[in-house]
Amino acid sequence: MGIRMNPERTLQVLLVLGCVLHASCGLSLAQASPRGQSAGSNSNAAASRNDNLTPQEALAMIKKPATITDFLQNVKFAVEHDLFLQKDFYSDENLERFFNTPHITWMKNEPLLKMSNTIPFAFSNPTGKNIDNPRHRSMYEHSGAGVTMEVLDPNRKLNASGKMEGTMGISAMLPLEVVENVFGTDMEVIDPYAKLYPQRPLTPPTHEYGNKALVYTFNTPLAKKAQASFGIDYDGTVSGLGVREEEK
Repeated sequence: MGIRMNPERTLQVLLVLGCVLHASCGLSLAQASPRGQSAGSNSNAAASRNDNLTPQEALAMIKKPATITDFLQNVKFAVEHDLFLQKDFYSDENLERFFNTPHITWMKNEPLLKMSNTIPFAFSNPTGKNIDNPRHRSMYEHSGAGVTMEVLDPNRKLNASGKMEGTMGISAMLPLEVVENVFGTDMEVIDPYAKLYPQRPLTPPTHEYGNKALVYTFNTPLAKKAQASFGIDYDGTVSGLGVREEEK
């Protein structure tokens, strides 16, 4: 059985995450509610950055994830080591290992622009608990992701002498506790929906992070911007993940 999600809600979540990571929804992180330090110095999440690793060595350390926890650890490791700014990261072989998926297909596959088609992947239940919520159960049966790599000049035109930008978006449902176990609780909490959907009422939140987005910011050697953002549904369920790295 595949994941069952409301297509309109899925698009809404991904638009919100894109807005957050592009800082294009009229709310800067300086206006957000801070929970603590940036994720780059997060004492609540296991530190995995190793400054002695070369990009190739870091890429070789990516393992096939068996659970969503494994996958989120891959994501955190990749951002910490600027792997979204490495062209080799976007090889079929690496992405198949990164997502534990058998095949990658591309919408665009050019030297300055790579844009994947939807990447399906599935994981086992990371909590070991009986999952009553069907939205949570569906996450472990099937989810979808997409990655994009671009080399852009200051006018945001493709240019071989430009700077690299790497992004990833995922539509999925998973418990917030799994995210916090990997990324910690030092993040920015923002409320971007009012800017994007001012006329459309949302389901009233039943969780302190309901209808919000959580943004983790990383300090890395190569990136002027390195962030992971999680969209939160009204009940505290994580409904999507976005990653963005921009080269200095």
